[in-house]
Amino acid sequence: MQFGVGVYPSNASGYIAGILFSFLMNVKFTFSTSLSLTRFIKFISACAICYIFNLIAMKVFLLFMPESVYAAQFIGMFFYTAIGFILNKFWSMK
Repeated sequence: MQFGVGVYPSNASGYIAGILFSFLMNVKFTFSTSLSLTRFIKFISACAICYIFNLIAMKVFLLFMPESVYAAQFIGMFFYTAIGFILNKFWSMK
C-alpha cells in the first residue's frame, strides 16, 4: 500500500507471493509430509477458501471503520491464518 496500490490488490499480492513459500514450509516443517501434486492442489484450494474469508472479514471491518485499512489487513490475516491451519491440518496435508 505504501507504493500507491489499493487495499485489495496489495493484500492479494502479499498472499500470492506467500503461497508457494507457505506450501513448502508446511509440507517440510509444520506437517512433515511429502510433496505431491494432489497435496498442492488441495493446498491451493484451501488458500482460495481462506482468501475469501479474508476478504469478507476485511470488507465487514471496513464498513465500520473505513479509515483503518491497516487494521483491516490484520483482521483479514487473522481469519486467513486460523482457517488455513484447520483446513491444512484436517484436509490438504492428510
